[in-house]
Amino acid sequence: MMDEDQFQRKVISLRAAVWGQAISLMLARIFLAAADAPDYFARASVWGFVLPIAAIATVHVRRVSDFLARSLSAGMLMTFILIVSTSTAIGALGSVFLSFAIPDFLVTPGFEYSRITRLIAFAAFLGALVVNLVLAFRMLRRRRAQSSVSHEAVR
Repeated sequence: MMDEDQFQRKVISLRAAVWGQAISLMLARIFLAAADAPDYFARASVWGFVLPIAAIATVHVRRVSDFLARSLSAGMLMTFILIVSTSTAIGALGSVFLSFAIPDFLVTPGFEYSRITRLIAFAAFLGALVVNLVLAFRMLRRRRAQSSVSHEAVR
């Protein structure tokens, strides 16, 4: 049986991961929509705003985080979270590299704004990755400490 502290750490980690990804995606879409003003949804679709909000609502209202925290081990949960968080941060970094690979003589004010937007989106995804890494190390360190205490009790 999982203790309540471990369960709460898993739920907090899962919710933090969803919030970090959702905020990063929405931030990127907001800047993209602002770049397209007055055609707000020329490149940033409405789904870019609806899906992150739906993910947050699903995690909190439908208690999906509780179900996943009970169903998955701490290591498996953190592995999935870190895979998603790392891949989105790498994708955002790739987007930054591509935006700076444009020769300077082809850069327009719109591309300059796009570079800044991509840097901000990368910073948001990187921040989410750092939070997820900290939560993963805290959870796994706590689990390791608990297992060593239980092994000592058996002896």
